[in-house]
Amino acid sequence: MKKFTIFSLFFVSLILFLSACSAFSPYYSSMTAIENGDVVESEGKIYNINKLDKFIDSINRGEKTKVQIDKYNTKNNPAMYIIEFDGKLLSYSFARPSNDDSKDILAEVNAEIVKASREENEDGIKYYLIDNSGFKTCFFTAPK
Repeated sequence: MKKFTIFSLFFVSLILFLSACSAFSPYYSSMTAIENGDVVESEGKIYNINKLDKFIDSINRGEKTKVQIDKYNTKNNPAMYIIEFDGKLLSYSFARPSNDDSKDILAEVNAEIVKASREENEDGIKYYLIDNSGFKTCFFTAPK
């Protein structure tokens, strides 16, 4: 009886530990991301792109704003970018599974962003962050 109790406690503890670990995972499915209002690129489609236009407008008005961009690969693994603007400075975080080959698209961005832009051409739409020296960094491209 004592062995059964010890085994039961161990089993329950293991289940609780595994549940807690999965709750702290920063990754979630593309469907959940779309429902959360994230900008999602998955299987050649882009969802919630209007959030980028609102994000750019808020930056250009000097307002505090935030956007999350999730790019899913063929294995449905996301590269997640959270970009925040406090009215003067830009901050961002980047997360991806270790077996993913996504790039950190904002690694070289100056934190002192003064404006943002959206440019359309025959290839698609590009979204830029522009620092105080006029340097533009493309942070998202949407094909036409």
